[in-house]
Amino acid sequence: MNQPTLHQLADHYGTDKGFNTLNAHGYTRIYESLLRNVREQPLRILEIGLLHPALHQSTKSQHGSFSVAPSLQMWAHYLPRALIAGFDIEDFSSLQHDRIQTWRADQSDRASLNLAAEQACQRFGGAFDLIIDDGSHSSAHQQITLVTLLPYLHPTGAYVIEDLHYQPSDIELPGISKTRQLLKGLAHESTAQAIQTVLKNEELAWLQTNIASIHFFDSLDRDRPNPVDSMDALAVIKRAII
Repeated sequence: MNQPTLHQLADHYGTDKGFNTLNAHGYTRIYESLLRNVREQPLRILEIGLLHPALHQSTKSQHGSFSVAPSLQMWAHYLPRALIAGFDIEDFSSLQHDRIQTWRADQSDRASLNLAAEQACQRFGGAFDLIIDDGSHSSAHQQITLVTLLPYLHPTGAYVIEDLHYQPSDIELPGISKTRQLLKGLAHESTAQAIQTVLKNEELAWLQTNIASIHFFDSLDRDRPNPVDSMDALAVIKRAII
């Protein structure tokens, strides 16, 4: 029997990483290229941001916890031997699955992220093969999360930041460079010096030393019919092997 594609599973579970649900970014085409050859391996996956805001009201229980996390359920189905960790500022403890574990974590708080990552790596027995930031989309949060969680990525793994083309205005800090601008500037010393970031100088220097490559991909977001608005919306970051 043929295994379902990641595109099919995205639609089945209702995540916008596919081609037909909510914003329909079409990111599954990128994830399939990263994962199709290791699909049967015992991977460790971490995703930050577990539920599209449009689904919050309809899926929140009377106790305040969520039992649905579409992309985590998609990963567990697509990767039958993988262990899946989910971080979110909301409570997803009601989600029951033998290979999925969730932790509450605040993307603005390095200590909160570190604690959750330490516990997840201890529970799963090692570093992550894939880390995905699909959280708040705040530039500050993305940058703090990257510098905090990249050390928990396996040297051969990939760190992905989604939706670099969209930052919610109500939580975006004034004067902070967009994360897409930060990532593009890391390779150029003169550009990096002009970037305004919430990161400390030593954190920025650590990223410059420990990132080997960054590749950008477009979103197919149907709510943004102008292709320019969705360019370079997803970044795939690989660690430098030092």
